Amino acid sequence: MVAGGHKYLSGGLTHYNCSFEGSSATLIDGEILKTFMPIDPIRTDFGFDMNVYEDPQPNSVYVMGVDSSTGVGQDYCAFQVLKIVNKDLYEQVAVYKNNKIKPYEYAKIIAEISERYNNALMIVESNDCGKFVIDELWYNIGCGNILNTDRKGLGTRATTESKLAACLALRDVANTNKLIIHDAETIHQLSRFEETSKNIFKGAKGTHDDLVSSLYWAIYCIKQPQFDLDSVQTVQVKNPMDDYAPPPCLFDETSDQTDFWKSFN
Repeated sequence: MVAGGHKYLSGGLTHYNCSFEGSSATLIDGEILKTFMPIDPIRTDFGFDMNVYEDPQPNSVYVMGVDSSTGVGQDYCAFQVLKIVNKDLYEQVAVYKNNKIKPYEYAKIIAEISERYNNALMIVESNDCGKFVIDELWYNIGCGNILNTDRKGLGTRATTESKLAACLALRDVANTNKLIIHDAETIHQLSRFEETSKNIFKGAKGTHDDLVSSLYWAIYCIKQPQFDLDSVQTVQVKNPMDDYAPPPCLFDETSDQTDFWKSFN
C-alpha cells in the first residue's frame, strides 16, 4: 500500500511496490518508464504464451513486430501487436513469447494473429532462423502481410543501421508519450535495455530483450513509408470502466398509476 508503488510479474514472482528508475544508459528515459503501469491481461492464448490486453476491434489498424529464435530453450520467439489509436498514439494489445517453439509452428501462430487483428502488417526480422519463419509465412502459408524492407530478400535484415533506426524510433515515441504499454514483462525488459556501446542497445548482461526487439520492430513498421498513418481513422482508447455493469434498476411500481399494477392489489 505504498503510495505510487507498482506491481509486476517477473521470473514467476509477483513484485509489489516497485518502480523502475532506469539509468542514463537506458534507451527510454527513466521518468517515462515510471509512467508505464502494467495491467492484467484479459486472458492468455496458446496456453500461457500470449497475453491479450484487447481483442481486435472493427475498423482498427494494427501492426506487429516479430523476432524469432531457434526454439531450443534459450532466446525467445516473440511478437508484439500494437493498435494505431491515431497517428500520434500507439497501444500495446497483445504480447507473445515462447523459447521452445519450432520456426514452422511459430509461423502458423504469427499468420493466425495477423489475420485475427484485421490483417495486421508486420516487420519480421530475417536474420538466422528468422529466414525460415519468413519462408514458411510467405511461400507455404501464403501470408502477404509482411512489410519487406530488405532489398535483397524478404523481411527485414537486422543490421547495425536498421536496429539503431528501430531503437531510436521506439525511444522517440516512448519519450514523447505516444506509446501505451500494458505488459509487465515488456516494461521490465525495457528497464534493462541499455546502450552497451555507442549506438548499440541491448538487454543488460543476464537479461532477455526479445520483447523489446519485437516492440521496436513494430514501431519500425509504423515508421515505414509504405505505411500510411494519415489514412488511419482515430479510435478510442478503451476505458476499463466500459466493462463495468451498473446495478439493475428496480422499478418502483408506486410511481406508476396504470391499471397494470393495480391488478396486483
